[in-house]
Amino acid sequence: MDPRTWNTYATDGHSNGGQDQRAKGGVRLWQVRRERIGGLTPYRYQRRTVASNGRHSEVLSVETIDPTLGERLVERARAKN
Repeated sequence: MDPRTWNTYATDGHSNGGQDQRAKGGVRLWQVRRERIGGLTPYRYQRRTVASNGRHSEVLSVETIDPTLGERLVERARAKN
């Protein structure tokens, strides 16, 4: 597992796909990644939610998160793989 790419740490089913209805009726994926930015804080963590039905995907949200939470979610994703 590479923490620099999007890694899934949780999933569930859904019946709608947000704005893009082509992604409705599938799974919702919660993903995390670590991104190198340099400077005093060498990494930042982001998490996103993606709706997918296998044919279409839609990113519902992306946010920067606290490094402590980011590390926990990366470990959770590692445990799932």
